[in-house]
Amino acid sequence: MKRMIMLAVVLSVLIPTLLIGCAVNYYAKNAVREETMDTLTRMAHMMEVHISRVYSSLVSDIEKKTESDMLRSILAADSDGMSADHSMGAECILLDSTVFPVIGGEVINLEGKIILSSQPDEIGLLLNKTELYQEIMSGKDSYTGLVTMEKFTYLVEIAVPIRNKEGKTIGILKQDIDIGILNDYIGSISIGESGYAFLIQNNGFMVFDKAREGSEILYHEYQDKNSLEQLVSDYKAGRLIEDQGIIEYESKGIGYIGAYQKIEAINCIVAVSLDQEKMYGSVMELKGIIAILSLVLLTIITAGGYLIGHYHMAPLIRMNDTLKKIANGDMTARCGYKGIHEFEELSRNINNMADNYQKNEKELRMSSRIDTLTHLPNRNAIYELLDTLLYKHRNQALLLLDLEGFKDVNDNLGYDIGDRILMEVGNILRDLPQHVCYSSRLGGAEFLVFITNWTTPKYPEKIAEKIIKKIEEIRFIDEIHVSISASIGIVYMENDRIDKKKLIKHSNIALHKARSIGRNTYFVHYPYMQKE
Repeated sequence: MKRMIMLAVVLSVLIPTLLIGCAVNYYAKNAVREETMDTLTRMAHMMEVHISRVYSSLVSDIEKKTESDMLRSILAADSDGMSADHSMGAECILLDSTVFPVIGGEVINLEGKIILSSQPDEIGLLLNKTELYQEIMSGKDSYTGLVTMEKFTYLVEIAVPIRNKEGKTIGILKQDIDIGILNDYIGSISIGESGYAFLIQNNGFMVFDKAREGSEILYHEYQDKNSLEQLVSDYKAGRLIEDQGIIEYESKGIGYIGAYQKIEAINCIVAVSLDQEKMYGSVMELKGIIAILSLVLLTIITAGGYLIGHYHMAPLIRMNDTLKKIANGDMTARCGYKGIHEFEELSRNINNMADNYQKNEKELRMSSRIDTLTHLPNRNAIYELLDTLLYKHRNQALLLLDLEGFKDVNDNLGYDIGDRILMEVGNILRDLPQHVCYSSRLGGAEFLVFITNWTTPKYPEKIAEKIIKKIEEIRFIDEIHVSISASIGIVYMENDRIDKKKLIKHSNIALHKARSIGRNTYFVHYPYMQKE
């Protein structure tokens, strides 16, 4: 009887303890799954945002090429009558690099015929039955197509319409872009020891898969009857309903779980996957600890289980909070977890991803502030500088520079010579004392120099004279004689403060006065001129 009572007492304690342990294990397992899937979903979304931004910047740079009068004139004229200078200049435009290296390009007329190409043997080919031609001619602003060669994808085709000054489509500009940098970015995304990220085309091919040597059709890699297989099948058939979701599949005997996000910009799906067994590894450790403690300390198993469960949940919660901050734009947020190996690895991967994303954001932000031709700050950059430094020092002035004869050079000698002249002027302005002179290109042949905190009397006039003298020395570009001169308008900052737009307007008034005096001159704006 005594044994029966003792057994009843033990069971009365053991059974509730085991039930509580199972409940804690179930809660921890679901919590780990929920937090992990939230993490994977956010990573997939961040990759989609980053790739879409890079693609948008790439399309924008290619669209700028279509504004070239040379491409418009080639489309307007018979290709057989194209001059050698026009052909060489247009080919330079075709191969001019953008965000990524440009491998090749073509100009296509309204009939779908290639009339200019970086590959001469392609001239004359008809593309009027291709998806590229049909989408652009249907009115779309751009077309993207991934090129798969020998089971790998390194190239992307991007096409944009070429419009005349009235906005009517007169042709198509196609560019072949090397996306090796994009593959490197995807390869840098890793989750734990076995997780990986990849892209899927709408034809079922892998664009990039870090976990495999080749990017082959999915049906040879994955078993049937899983959500990844169904996802690819629906995407190929155009039946994809949700742009984002969860996938579970098995590959080479290993079960994976992941999140996917559709990237409209490049007609792909990005997926981030993790080994399910690795994901639940910490929970299995917790289950063993609970089983041991239930045999040793039955009276404190509930508290111990709760504390252990909370201990395992805390790093995931902190990591999730960090990912939320990163997703909301805080690129300084980082994970500082030290403890379980899997969580440390996940923490490092999140930090590496944030570092790469911050670096890419910085590079994109810097590229939007620098003029790609002269490598000088552009209009946006100099305006931000003026907002920061204007009236911060006693001596400040603006120099507005315009090149006389530049349009004639473009019209008579070609845009490539004009670009070389702008590059020479950019070199001259970069050689000015950088701690005093801040140079920029406003656009066309206009440049702005902000001078601040000088000590030498009439220092801005001396800088203007130096610039004019250097520009006068530009006489030959590749043994071709050029005739250009510079006119400069100078405005000093007065005690009565006015905004930067009015200051630039005053410098423009002075510039017109300098032009009326003659070539290679400068003119200083005085307050009484405001009444004029």
